[in-house]
Amino acid sequence: MAVPRDAAAKTSRKVKVQAMRAGVPAASSVITIRAARENLPGIVDAVTTGRLRGVAVGRRGKPNALVVSYEVYEPLIGHGDKKRKLALLITEELLGDAPQHIRMPAVEELSQLPMDDLVRLFKLDSLSLAAPKLNAVRGRMAHPEALDRLCQRFELAATLSRAREAGLYETIEDMSSSALTEPESGE
Repeated sequence: MAVPRDAAAKTSRKVKVQAMRAGVPAASSVITIRAARENLPGIVDAVTTGRLRGVAVGRRGKPNALVVSYEVYEPLIGHGDKKRKLALLITEELLGDAPQHIRMPAVEELSQLPMDDLVRLFKLDSLSLAAPKLNAVRGRMAHPEALDRLCQRFELAATLSRAREAGLYETIEDMSSSALTEPESGE
């Protein structure tokens, strides 16, 4: 059974509102098992499309489970190479709430870097272009262009976040999705 797009967006907003009220990121807020059961299709849609990084489910405010996309789960828990796991951790830390279509290509690119470059990136606290530590790391990397692209993705994610806050990004996202799913006239 397909979930209406507006229902998924409503669930995403509901979880985000709960998180904002609690003063914690959405992945750290805990929703009740009942709320998760009632909103499961919307929660799954939100984590698979990247609107939410994850949703904690539990009892009395204590998390018991976490709903995340398989793309996030598999590299961390599954049997994979250590470079991909480290690339995922770096991307999650530095790109934060960036949409999945920005985070996942970054993971793919970073997983191809030498381990020394990954360790240097792992030690970064921020991708702030003003940070002197960023320039020092860039100078010691075998592939500094990867750091430059990571910074560009960070800036793009920040721009998308501002557009989303202004109510522009989801509107465009909804319009493109409906254009793909609506039959053309005359069919």
